[in-house]
Amino acid sequence: MQGQIVAEKAWKLSESRNYDIFKLIVDIYKELAEWERLEDFCRKTYLNDPFETIVYGPLYYAYLKRNLNIKANEFYNWVGKNFPEKLLVLTDIKESFKKN
Repeated sequence: MQGQIVAEKAWKLSESRNYDIFKLIVDIYKELAEWERLEDFCRKTYLNDPFETIVYGPLYYAYLKRNLNIKANEFYNWVGKNFPEKLLVLTDIKESFKKN
């Protein structure tokens, strides 16, 4: 838990937005199965910069893990409309959930 806090602080302080730190935080939340915290972290990152497309996959993943299907579908459609090139990532995540 301490590592997660340190990683989040490093992300917040990083002006250049180190994506390795972002991925580390996402991996920690996934390992701990902290889906709500993963969603919160991704939403905060997204709200700070909606064009920060690195958050789209983990945020969509968190919605699906929390069974927030309406939210997930709305987000999927929004990404498809505004960033169609990123839709493949979400489609892959959606397909992996169908297999499980």
